[in-house]
Amino acid sequence: MRLYFYMALLLAGCVCAFAQDDSTSIADAARKTREAKTKAQPPKKVVTDETLDKDHGPLPALNLDRDNTVDVIKAIGEYRLNHTPEETEQVVREWYNRYDQMLQHVSDENAEIRSRQEDRRVQPRPYPYPDDYQKYQEEMLAEARSKAQDDKLLRKNGMLAGRIQSTFYKIKSDIFVKYHLNYEWLKPSSQYW
Repeated sequence: MRLYFYMALLLAGCVCAFAQDDSTSIADAARKTREAKTKAQPPKKVVTDETLDKDHGPLPALNLDRDNTVDVIKAIGEYRLNHTPEETEQVVREWYNRYDQMLQHVSDENAEIRSRQEDRRVQPRPYPYPDDYQKYQEEMLAEARSKAQDDKLLRKNGMLAGRIQSTFYKIKSDIFVKYHLNYEWLKPSSQYW
């Protein structure tokens, strides 16, 4: 009986030692895999206003909260000192295209909203619920909320469009006066306005 007890004890000790060696090697393997994975992955890019500006070229982004047109004009002047006139025009055109596309987007969005509002005026919805006036009232309230949101977006887009347009005209006149750069194309595209 004692022999079986000692054999069981010896067997349990061997199993524990064997299991401990495997768990250590599994843990080591997992750690090595994690380390290899982190080394293989490129570091995550943190996006800030500064990195966005760097991604868009040497000219600062148009700040839509405060007027930074002077900063853009200054950057154009500094850029032209170390680059050819063609390179300077190319950089200004790339900057311009970004905001002209934004201008086109808000123009298209406003046209769509106005069209939708006109459709509502021309064809008012009939009263579709003869037995449920409350449901009709809820629909009318939802439509009124939608119209209020559309009006708010129209105003916001209008302010953005005005901001971009005035920036184009100011930059165009200031770089002509200060740096003798005459870019006739630096104005809102006539197809939108």
